Amino acid sequence: MSASNDPDPKLNLSASGPGRIPWYQDVRFISVLLVVVGLLALPLVWMNRTWSVQKKVVITIISLVIAALMFWASGYLIAWIEQEKTSHQDSLESLSRSAKI
Repeated sequence: MSASNDPDPKLNLSASGPGRIPWYQDVRFISVLLVVVGLLALPLVWMNRTWSVQKKVVITIISLVIAALMFWASGYLIAWIEQEKTSHQDSLESLSRSAKI
C-alpha cells in the first residue's frame, strides 16, 4: 500500500486503533460543545493536539467575546422584562379601576 492511500487520521472518529483521534478531540464534537456549553468546552479545545496554538487562542478569544456579549445583553434583557412587567401591571390596574366605576 502506498502512503497516499492511507486515510487521514484527522478524519477517523474512532479511538480504537493506533494513530486515530479520540472522539472527544473531534472537531465536530468540540464545535457542538462550544455552542451548547460555551466556555466549559475550552479545556477540550486546549487539549486538542491537531490544532495549532494560534488556532486555540483565536477560538478562546472568540468564545470569551461571545460570552461577554451574552452576559452584557442579559442585563439589558432583564431590565426590559422588568419594565414590561411594570407597564403591564399599570395597565391592568387602570383597567380594574375603570371596571369598578
